[in-house]
Amino acid sequence: MSVLGWIAEALFPRFCVRCNKEGRDVCEGCLGETLQSPLPLSCVVCDAPTPIGATCSGCSSSLDGVVSSFAYSDAVVKGLLKRWKFEYSVSARDALRPLVESTELGELLGAGEWTVVPVPVHCSRLRERGFDQATWIAYVVGEEIGQSAVGLLERVHATLQQARRAGEERRREDLMGSFRARQPIDGRVLLCDDVCTSGATLLTVVTSVMPPTSMVSVPSVIREPGLTSTFSRRSVRNDDISTWIV
Repeated sequence: MSVLGWIAEALFPRFCVRCNKEGRDVCEGCLGETLQSPLPLSCVVCDAPTPIGATCSGCSSSLDGVVSSFAYSDAVVKGLLKRWKFEYSVSARDALRPLVESTELGELLGAGEWTVVPVPVHCSRLRERGFDQATWIAYVVGEEIGQSAVGLLERVHATLQQARRAGEERRREDLMGSFRARQPIDGRVLLCDDVCTSGATLLTVVTSVMPPTSMVSVPSVIREPGLTSTFSRRSVRNDDISTWIV
């Protein structure tokens, strides 16, 4: 560590987001426990265990599968995301990388080309934070599967942060018209986002921007279980669309 690094650590010590141990954003013990507790793969509608998180054949949803790395309640991942997004901690972002990579998307998705696309924040939030977390996640995901991330989506309307709202408020908000494609999007697409809470944002993108000829998968770091009513009620199913949250 450089001299400046030592000074920074002395003036602004870091503490584990879970156990509050001084030294790092997440201590080795808490990180190890989290890596051993991935979110089980299950149907997004009924939560029944399914291979690679596929939606059950008897369930109706505009999403064909979900593979999120960890549950929304996980203290380590949720704490690191909050520290990065709201306290602008680069070290917290770096601590997230092994957690994002732990999903091993290359093995789950199999062979073939994918277009890796982040679900962007609005330009006003980008100016406020100086970064877009979904773009960084798309970059990491792209490295994992050997593809480049491309910014094909634009968020044209600013909305309240979904993760900071009550569940029913998230479900009531009309997000239609919030996104547009900078150019036609087709083929096999990975839509990358950090959090899936109510699922409203992701479903808006899929049903309003993605063409019916696309195969769409959505990598996210954490997901809130119990999304049954949201996904089944918002279902706009097209058999030509394969939509996944990963």
